[in-house]
Amino acid sequence: MIAVALGAYLLAVLWHLVYLVRAARSAPPREFASMSIACGLVWLPIALGWATWLVATGRMADLGDVTAPLLAGAAAQILFGAMSFLMPTVMRGGPAAVRAGMVEMNRLAAFRLVLVNAGLTVFLAPGGTSWTRVVGSLLAFVGFVLFLPVMIRAVRAQLRVIRAAAAAREAGEKPARVTADTARAEIAPGRRRNLVGALAALLVAALATGTVLAVDPSSPLRRTDGSAAVTPTGNTTTVEVVAVGMRFEPSTVTVPVGDRLVIELRNDDETTVHDLYLANGVGTGRVEPGETARVDVGVVGRPVEGWCTIAGHKAMGMTFDVQVEGDDPAGGGAGGGVGGAAQDPRAAGHDGHSGAGDDAASPTDAIDVLSPPSDDVETRDPVLPPAPPGREHRVSLTVRETTDELAPGVVRPVWTYNGGLPAPTLRGRVGDTFVVTFRNEGTIGHSIDFHAGDVSPDEVMRTIPPGEELEYRFTVKRAGAWLYHCATAPMSGHVAAGMFGALIVDPPELPEVDREYVLVQSEAYLGGDDEPFDMDKIAARRPDLVMFNGHATQYRRDPLTARVGETVRIWVVAAGPSDGTSFHVVGGQFDTVYKEGAYRLRDGRDAFGGSGGGAQALDLAPSQGGFVEMTPAEPGRYVFVDHSFADAEKGATGFLDVSD
Repeated sequence: MIAVALGAYLLAVLWHLVYLVRAARSAPPREFASMSIACGLVWLPIALGWATWLVATGRMADLGDVTAPLLAGAAAQILFGAMSFLMPTVMRGGPAAVRAGMVEMNRLAAFRLVLVNAGLTVFLAPGGTSWTRVVGSLLAFVGFVLFLPVMIRAVRAQLRVIRAAAAAREAGEKPARVTADTARAEIAPGRRRNLVGALAALLVAALATGTVLAVDPSSPLRRTDGSAAVTPTGNTTTVEVVAVGMRFEPSTVTVPVGDRLVIELRNDDETTVHDLYLANGVGTGRVEPGETARVDVGVVGRPVEGWCTIAGHKAMGMTFDVQVEGDDPAGGGAGGGVGGAAQDPRAAGHDGHSGAGDDAASPTDAIDVLSPPSDDVETRDPVLPPAPPGREHRVSLTVRETTDELAPGVVRPVWTYNGGLPAPTLRGRVGDTFVVTFRNEGTIGHSIDFHAGDVSPDEVMRTIPPGEELEYRFTVKRAGAWLYHCATAPMSGHVAAGMFGALIVDPPELPEVDREYVLVQSEAYLGGDDEPFDMDKIAARRPDLVMFNGHATQYRRDPLTARVGETVRIWVVAAGPSDGTSFHVVGGQFDTVYKEGAYRLRDGRDAFGGSGGGAQALDLAPSQGGFVEMTPAEPGRYVFVDHSFADAEKGATGFLDVSD
């Protein structure tokens, strides 16, 4: 019934157009108002015919495609044409005033109309790319927006004539006598002016479209694999894809060769942003939880690979494949149409990475881990203050995505709590309560997991989307050097990006010492300049940098300090995400070792009462923590390192300067 009704409406419009065409043949439209309405009446049957065909063939889901020709092509042009005639008429003021307004309303008439209609044509052209549609929409938008300055000029011109006539009447002047020989401004632009305006608009549209086709990797002009040879069928295959649980469902779709493919992506994750990027260069952009985005892949003639570009999501399994079935009737075969990874340089690697093999040079090869940090880098204070007074501690931790230097000259995006790397070190005593207000001011979902809290993770450790916050309350029941970190998948990526910190809970009767420091060791897996990490390197456990407190060389420039005979306590937490540490001070020995909530040595005495013992290293697996104490007997520069020397040579070193 809907198709029948649309068909009847279409026939009525066409019947009406017959009379309008006859009138136009005897008096061709030359003014903006009549030309704009004429253009709108051309688009109206096109839109109605398209809609009728879609409904008749059962493709109701594609009716959205008719929006542009119906609203912009028909309705908007008819509206602007009518307004161009009615506004000067309604303002009145006499024939001279109306004529002045009409003259201005017709400025750039052909240029504006051709810009709008050329833009719509580019936007709707079969086989277009996402960028050609952007160009087409911008051309049409500019054509419509030009109505505003033209309208303002028309109003001003008409008001000038009205005011001049009023002033003449007040002065007692009689209006000039109008005869057949009186010179009057021509309302309609001349044919030559219209022709020049139309050609100028066509040139603008051609240059803009040609430029985009030349640089867009999904453009037929950029295809070198014979993809332009595929014969479009004229059919559109629309598929619904759901992003949920680090997966696309379905993860594979099959499309007849030559069909245009449209993907509607719905993000069903409650807290996590996703997107879908195709190897031919088109994508949805970021899709917030609960929202839907649509991407026109173009005419498909060969398999296309896709993935989520949010950092780490592809490595977690968010990949998508477009397969084709059938042969191209023109002989292009599966080699035609939108094509696979080779068309887009981003397809060479994952999440924007280079995809280089094991033989490629590591970024570490270009990093001098013996050089000082850049002059504008502020050294993270390693001094650990005493636990604050009171038994309840209120803390605010806010996710901020920023950039930071990780080693000399190595600046990368980092994900942080409160903007620092590492996150703030917290401290308390057994029995203290922490009330943490956790806010997410990032661009994707994040969370927080306090190892010191003995609580159910369901509510307080859940991922929250950007703009939300939660309260995380827990009481520390046991002493130790505890890690806290982001628990959002992929956890390895979020921790590697900087989302970690330490919470120190003092053992009962912990004695005061002369110097007390805290070092949080972590690894960095460098991706591209705009990537916080590289999931391939994380999976292969190939860190580029290993750092104390977020920078590879800061404590070589600004050493820890002590005096001879002072007791120095150094807390160490291994944040990982995947490697631990063997913490050692060159030239020093530890008489006290505390690890994972228990003393291994205390003033040289072991757990069995033996005395005179010492330790050379504090070994910690990922997420473990503890402290060591030493009393330097001689002045000098002591080097503290991760005694896994491969890690030390990637930055896990620093100086302890001891003076007399």
